[in-house]
Amino acid sequence: MRVLDRVLTRLRDRGDVWRARKEEIARWTLDRPGEASWVDRASAPIIGLPGRSV
Repeated sequence: MRVLDRVLTRLRDRGDVWRARKEEIARWTLDRPGEASWVDRASAPIIGLPGRSV
């Protein structure tokens, strides 16, 4: 945890790091179809894990 805290503190203190939320990253990606990388994936399989289904 100490190392993670140190990394996040350094990133926060830098002026050239973009701290973006998932919606901002999605918008940036959708606005730049020629620049962004795309990965087409199939749906994740449904497995029978123990526990209550939602």
